[in-house]
Amino acid sequence: MEILFEKDQQKKPSLADYLKRWLAKIKNYQISDNFYYFVLLLGISLGFYMLMLVENNFSLAYGGDYSGQYIPMGFHVWDYYHDWIKTGHFTLFDTELYLGANSFGSNAYYGLFSPFNIIIVLLPRTMVPQSMAIASMVKIACAGLFFSLYMRQAFKVKDSVARICGVAYAFAGWGAFYLWYNNYQDILVFFPLVLLGIEKVLQEEKPWILAVGICLLAICNYVLMVPYIFCAIFYAGFRFFQRIQLNNAITNFRLVGWGVLGFLLGMGMGLFVFAPAFLATLTSPKLDSYSYIGTLKSYLVEGKVNSFVKLLFSWGSAPDQHNRVLSNRVFYPILEFFFPATTCRSLPTLELYGWDFDDIAVSLWVYVPFIMFLVPALIQSGKEKKWSAYVGFALLVFSLFTPFMYYLTMGFTNAYARWTLFVATSLIAYVGIYIDKIPEVAKWHLHIGYLFAILGIVAAWVLTFALAKTDSPEYNDYIFRFGEGEENFTNQAFSVELIYVTIVYLSLMYFYHKKGLHNAMMIFIAIEAVCMGNFVTLGHGYDTTYNNGYAKNERFRQVVNVLKHNDPSFFRMYASINDAYSTNNSFINGFNSASFFHSLYNFEIDDFSLWTGLRSDSKSVAGTYRGKYQDLDNLLGVKYYVTGTDKNRYSDIEVNNPGGFYDNVPFDFTRRNDLSDDEFFVYENKNLSPFGYSYETIFNNNFINYNRGTVDVVLNAAVLSEVAFVKPEDGLEIAENYPDINLLSEEPQNNTIAQMLLDVDYGQYFYDLAPVSSAAKFYPFKDIPDIPNNFTPTTFNSDRAMDYFVFWESRIANQPILNANTAFYVRAPFSGSQKYDFYFIDENNKIFMCDAHDDDTSDNTAYMRGFYPRKDVYKIAVVGKYYQSLLTNTVLTLFKESFVDYDTRRTNLAADPIENVVYSPDKFTFKTNYTNDRFVVSRTAYDVGWKIKAKDNVSGQPIKIDVFKGNGGFVSFVAPSGDISYTMTYKTPYLAISYLITALSTTTFFASLMGYYLYCENKKRPHLDALYRGD
Repeated sequence: MEILFEKDQQKKPSLADYLKRWLAKIKNYQISDNFYYFVLLLGISLGFYMLMLVENNFSLAYGGDYSGQYIPMGFHVWDYYHDWIKTGHFTLFDTELYLGANSFGSNAYYGLFSPFNIIIVLLPRTMVPQSMAIASMVKIACAGLFFSLYMRQAFKVKDSVARICGVAYAFAGWGAFYLWYNNYQDILVFFPLVLLGIEKVLQEEKPWILAVGICLLAICNYVLMVPYIFCAIFYAGFRFFQRIQLNNAITNFRLVGWGVLGFLLGMGMGLFVFAPAFLATLTSPKLDSYSYIGTLKSYLVEGKVNSFVKLLFSWGSAPDQHNRVLSNRVFYPILEFFFPATTCRSLPTLELYGWDFDDIAVSLWVYVPFIMFLVPALIQSGKEKKWSAYVGFALLVFSLFTPFMYYLTMGFTNAYARWTLFVATSLIAYVGIYIDKIPEVAKWHLHIGYLFAILGIVAAWVLTFALAKTDSPEYNDYIFRFGEGEENFTNQAFSVELIYVTIVYLSLMYFYHKKGLHNAMMIFIAIEAVCMGNFVTLGHGYDTTYNNGYAKNERFRQVVNVLKHNDPSFFRMYASINDAYSTNNSFINGFNSASFFHSLYNFEIDDFSLWTGLRSDSKSVAGTYRGKYQDLDNLLGVKYYVTGTDKNRYSDIEVNNPGGFYDNVPFDFTRRNDLSDDEFFVYENKNLSPFGYSYETIFNNNFINYNRGTVDVVLNAAVLSEVAFVKPEDGLEIAENYPDINLLSEEPQNNTIAQMLLDVDYGQYFYDLAPVSSAAKFYPFKDIPDIPNNFTPTTFNSDRAMDYFVFWESRIANQPILNANTAFYVRAPFSGSQKYDFYFIDENNKIFMCDAHDDDTSDNTAYMRGFYPRKDVYKIAVVGKYYQSLLTNTVLTLFKESFVDYDTRRTNLAADPIENVVYSPDKFTFKTNYTNDRFVVSRTAYDVGWKIKAKDNVSGQPIKIDVFKGNGGFVSFVAPSGDISYTMTYKTPYLAISYLITALSTTTFFASLMGYYLYCENKKRPHLDALYRGD
C-alpha cells in the first residue's frame, strides 16, 4: 500500500520522548497575563479588606449576619465534608440545624455546594474564619477575571479596558453592600459567565458556557439564582433584538433554540441541588406572610386598575416585608449611584431611625470614571445611531425607580434590591465599550461627563439633607448615617467627594491622548475600591468577640468531642456558651441544639416552635432556647447541660460559701465530674428516653394560647408531656383506625404550675444602691445577701432601673420562700435593653446558686426562665443589668411547681418506652412491645423525606406505617401492639429523580460538546489532507 503522509512513517514516541517534551514545555512556559491580573485583583482585595483583616486576626467579622450565620456555617461546611470523607456518607438530614432540616433545602442557600469551599476544607478547622477571608478574596479576584473575559470576548475591547472593567465589577458597590452576606459573592463570580454564555450563543451558536454559568448559579445559591435568571433572560432578549438584523430568520430561530438548550442543560446539571432545595423553601412562612401577589389579584378581580398600577409601580403604595410603605424610596437610586457604599444595611448617607436595615437599599456605585463616562457613552450612541442603547438605558432607569423589578425578581413575594448587580454589569459593560474608543471620540464629552457627575453628587447631597430629620426623629424617619446624625460630617464627606471627582476629571483630561490613560483609570478605581471596602468596615461595624471568642469555643469543642465519643446516641445539649451572642454555636462546635439563626430552617417545626416560645413569631428566622424548662428538655431530648463558670458564678460562690455551690440545671441532671473541667461543668440526664415518647391520648388541634411573653410556653411544654397534639384531619383518622388511642374533644390544660402572688406567697423589697455604687450590678458579690441589713427599703424608680436590687422573701419570718426541689419560674422581659441576674440565698444568708442572664442581647427570646434549687431558698435577689430592666411585680411574675407533680408527669410519660434505639446519620432503628396501640412522637423534626418500615418480630410480616406530624412538628406514627421492629430512614425528597436528570444533562452536555469538536475536526480534515498532498 502506498504511503500517503510522511507523518505515518514516523516512529511512535517513547515514554522518555514524552517526558522530554513535557519538560521542554515547562521550561518554555510563559505565564499568562491573566495570572498577573488575577494577582493584581487579589492585591486590591487585600487592601479592600485591610482594616477588617488587621483588626480581626486576618478574618472577616462583619457585625450581624456574617458573624452570626456565615462564620458558623463555615465551620459546619468543614464538618460536613470531612465527615463525608471519613465515613463515605453525605448527611442528608442536618440535625445540628435547629431541630433538624433537609440539608439541601436549608444549607445550599448558604453555599454548601460552592466550589470555593475547597479552600475552607483544605485548611485546618481552627482556621475557618481565616480561610473564609481567603475564599472571599479569591472569589473577588475570580469575579474580576471572569468579567474581563466577558468584555474581551463578547465586545472585543482592548485587554487593558477589559481589565479596568473587571476591577470595577469585582469591587462594585453591590458587592461591598452585601459583604455581610458571604454567599452572595458566588453570584458575583458566576453571573459574568452567564452573560458571556449568552454572547457565545448569539455570536457563535455555542450554548456550553451558558450551561456552565447557569449550573454554577444553581448549586451555589439557588435563591439568588432566580432573580439572576430573570435578569439573564432580559439581557438575552435585549441583545437578541439588538442583533436580529445581523442574521436571517432561520439563524435567529436557531439561536433561540441554542439559548433554550443552554439554559435547560445548565438547570439540568444543577438540578440535584436546585430541585430539592427550591421545593423545600415553598413551605416558607415568608411566602405566605409577605406575598402581595394576592392583593394584586384582588385589585384585578375587583376592577381597581388604579390601585393595581400603583402597587406595581409606585413606592407610595408598595410595602416591603416589614409592611413599611416609604414613598421616598423613589430617590434611593440617586443616593446609591452618586455616593459609595458605607454600610451593608442602609443607604450610604441616610438610615432609617429605629431599625437601620432596609431591604430596598443597595449600592449602585460603579466608580468615578464609569460615572463620568456614562453620559458621554449615551452621546456617542446617538452619534452612531445606536438607538437601542437608549431603550436599554430607559428600561434600567424605570426598573430602578419603581417597585416592579424589585418584586418581580423575587417572584412577587418580597421586594429586595438584590437583583441590582445586573444594573452594575450593564453600566460597566456599556461604558467600557465607550472607554475602548478613547481617544477617537470627542474630548469634550469628558466635560459633559464631569458636569453630570458634579450635578449628580450635588443632587444626592441636597436629597440627603431634604430627607434627613434632625429634630425628634420617629420610627422609620430618615437620619444621617455619619457620626450619629452629624450634619458636619455629611457635608465634609460630600465635599471630599466633589474634590476627588475634580481630581479624577483633571487627571483624565491630562492623560486623554496619552498611553497612561488606562493605567490612570485603573489606579483611581483601585484607590476607590480600597477606600470603600474600609469605609464599609467602619460604617457597618465588626465584632471581634462575637460567638464568645474562638479560643473559648475551641476549648468548649474539646468537651463536646468527648461527649460525642462517649455517647453515640442521638441527643441535644443545652450549653451556656450557646447564648444570644452565639446563636449558631451548634455549627461552630458540632452538636445538636434548640437555638438557631438560619433563613431556611425546617418550617415544618413552626407550630411547636411557637407553642413553646422558641421563636418569637411566624416571621422570625431565629430562635433561642434559654429558658431551662424541664418538660421541654424531655420533649427535645436535651441529655446534657454544659454550663460555664462565667454564667453560674462558681468561683464567687465558692469563695463566700465554700462547698455550697449548686448549679441551675433541671432536677433530672446530675454532675459528671469525669467530663467537666475548670471552665465547663457537664450534667447528664441519665433517665432520658433515647428516641421520644408514646402516648395513649391525642388532641387534634392547636394550642389557643402561646404568647412567648407569658407562662404559656412553660404550660404548653407540660401539656405536651401528657397529651400528643396532631393535625385535625390526622386526629380523626387515628381515632377511627386505632380505637385504643383516645381523642380529646377539648384542649388539655396544666394546673400544677401555679402563679405566686405578691403579699400572699412572697414579699417584695426594693433597695436603692445609687449612693454607694455607680450601678447595682457592680455591687460586690459577697455583700449582696447583707443588703437588707444595710439599706432602707424604698420605692422603685423606673427612671433609675439600674440602681436597684429587688429581694423576694417569704411572708412568714424565718421560713423559706421556696422549699428544696421546687421548680421556680420567672417571667421577665429579656431583650437587648432588659437583662437580669438572679441570686438564691440559703438559711445561712449565703448565695448558693446564681444564673446570669446578661447574655440575651437580642429581642428574639422567650421571657420565661426556669430555676431548680436543690435546697431551701430563703431569699432571692434580682438585679437589672440594663437601663430598661424594671423590677416591679407587674414586670416580673413568679410561678412554681412541686417536684412531686413534675415527677408524676415525667414518670407517666416514660412508662412505655421505645427500646433498642440505634442512631446513625439519616437513620434510626428501634423496637416497641406494647399491649395496645400507642401514638409515638419522636424528637426528629418532621419532613416528608422520613419513612418508616416495620416488621412483626413474631410473624416476620412487614407492617405498613404511616408517618404523621405530631406535637406541632415531629416525626410521629402509630405503634401497633406486639413485638415490632422499625427502621426509620431519611431520603431527600426529589433527590433521586434530580440525580437522574443531572446525570442525563451532564452526559448530554459533554456528549454534545465532544460531538461539536468532532464535527469541527471533520470539517478541517479535508482541508488538511489537501495540504499534505499538495493539492
